[in-house]
Amino acid sequence: MEISVKADIAKATKELYRMERKQIPFAASQALNDTAWDARRAVQIQLPRKLDRPTPWTIRGVRVKKSNKRKLAAYVGFINSTTGMPDPSRSYMKYQIHGGTRFPYSRAIKMPVNVKRNKFGNLTRKKVNQLLANKKNFQATIKGIPGIWQRTGGRRNPGVKLLIAWEDKAQYRPRFPLRKIVTGVTASKFHRHFNRRLAAALRTAR
Repeated sequence: MEISVKADIAKATKELYRMERKQIPFAASQALNDTAWDARRAVQIQLPRKLDRPTPWTIRGVRVKKSNKRKLAAYVGFINSTTGMPDPSRSYMKYQIHGGTRFPYSRAIKMPVNVKRNKFGNLTRKKVNQLLANKKNFQATIKGIPGIWQRTGGRRNPGVKLLIAWEDKAQYRPRFPLRKIVTGVTASKFHRHFNRRLAAALRTAR
C-alpha cells in the first residue's frame, strides 16, 4: 500500500519562500516515513481484531519501505522493505486483503474437517504426518471426497470419518481492509508530522 501525498506537498510548496521550499522534500520524506511507521503499527493492531488468530510471523511481516527526497512515497504492507515488492513468503495475505481463488502449491489444499488445529487455527505438516502414522487413518477418495479418513466403530458397525479434505482450490472473500487502515492513518497523521518536520528543518536550515 503506497503512502503518497504529492498534491498536498505541491500546494504547500507554492506558498513558501525560496529557503523554505528547499526544505520541503526533506521534511516531506521524513513525514512520510513517520506516517508509514504509524500505519504499520495500526495494521499490526488490527490484524488480530479482523482475522482469526494471526500468527506472530504474520504480524511481524508488516513492513515499511521508506521514502527519500528523490521519491516522495513510502510503502506499508506485506512487502520487502528494500524493494517495496510483495513478500512471497507471506503471499497468503493477499487473499485476506483482496479475496480471490487460491490454488495449491503442490497436490492439494489441506482443509481440516474433524481434526484439532493449533492455537493459531492452522494445520501443520507435522500434524498431517502424525495422523497418517496412526493405523486407523488412511488416505482415500470416498463418495467423491479425497482426503485423510479415519476408521470408526468395530466389526459390527464399521464406518469412516473425514479428518482432512484435499481441495483443489479455496475461495476467499476480502477480510482485512489494509487500504482503509493505511489511508485513514495517512489522513489523520501526515499533516501533523509534516508541519513538525518542516519546522525542525527550517530551524536548522543554512
